[in-house]
Amino acid sequence: MGEAGFDASEWKNRVDAAGGDVAAAVRGWMVDTGRRAPGAALTHLEARGWTRS
Repeated sequence: MGEAGFDASEWKNRVDAAGGDVAAAVRGWMVDTGRRAPGAALTHLEARGWTRS
């Protein structure tokens, strides 16, 4: 993952691995990278998408 966000293919792979659950994919990534403790609640999630011009 770059500083600006997930690479699209990485995002798809993570969501697919989580059975299509976007929040679970984000929680897993946050735990894996030390950004969230395993038992901490995820209360808000903002996902943005864009295309190149």
